[in-house]
Amino acid sequence: MVTGKRAFQRSTAAETTSGHSPEQAEPIGVQNPDAPAPLCWAIERCLAKEPDKRYVSTRDLARELAAIRDRFSERPVKQMEPRPSNIPVQRTGFVGREKEVAAAKELLLRQNVRLVTVTVQGGSEKRASR
Repeated sequence: MVTGKRAFQRSTAAETTSGHSPEQAEPIGVQNPDAPAPLCWAIERCLAKEPDKRYVSTRDLARELAAIRDRFSERPVKQMEPRPSNIPVQRTGFVGREKEVAAAKELLLRQNVRLVTVTVQGGSEKRASR
């Protein structure tokens, strides 16, 4: 799945499942440079020709995959560089709209939200109170 193709493809399904391939699989990192190295190492260990180089049990493999997953979930989120904006600076405040301001602020503080559009009903009062 990481490379999008089978490690040992033969002409028939029976040949693929019954025989051990004499050649070594092409390294996953060569086939997919974006694949995380620890995941590539785990997969290549599963495909090792010599049994003593493979995982002793599926439990060992599961532990290794969980450790890889946990390490990647601990990585800090890559911060995006700010982009120049042509959105005008707000000239008036939201008077009497504390709930709406709080809701907009909550949206803007989310990591995955980059823009909040505020719309009003046509003909509604848009002037700020003194």
